[in-house]
Amino acid sequence: MAKVQFLNKSFIGHLPSSKNNILTANDLPKSQNIYTNSESILEDLLRGKLYKHSKHVRFLAERHERTVMKLRFVLQPFSFVFMIAGKHHFHIILETLDTEEATYIWHSEKSKSALMEAVKQIDQELNIIREKGRQCYLESNPQNFSRVVHDYSDNNKGFSIWKGQLEELFT
Repeated sequence: MAKVQFLNKSFIGHLPSSKNNILTANDLPKSQNIYTNSESILEDLLRGKLYKHSKHVRFLAERHERTVMKLRFVLQPFSFVFMIAGKHHFHIILETLDTEEATYIWHSEKSKSALMEAVKQIDQELNIIREKGRQCYLESNPQNFSRVVHDYSDNNKGFSIWKGQLEELFT
């Protein structure tokens, strides 16, 4: 329980910002980090409280390719960065935990080097979002990018629609 309180009170949204947007547990300040990996952060968050996108994050976590890429996260707004392998591409997915933003998906060639380059590029693009806003970013028509908007009118139906749209992108 102490870890969950730590996450909710001092971790989410309260850690000092980093020069990078996309982080692993190793990137957190040692003095404030009680975690050795991002998987533990995910597990404790989802165990501790129900968030707007808990179901979505669980779905993505189950499909995340851990052997290809470590689970990552973004501090503002707190989001997880997953990687799912499709038939022809790797898909890097940004899902917020508790804010009403769409799911952002970037697509890269299906090679480890292209994936790592894509993660670096996405990190830079997140600076645009942070500095100029999401609308400005979307209006720039980013390359190899898709988004899936959440429907909050009915939790189960909204999740099913979201999941179907996401899975269409993976084929």
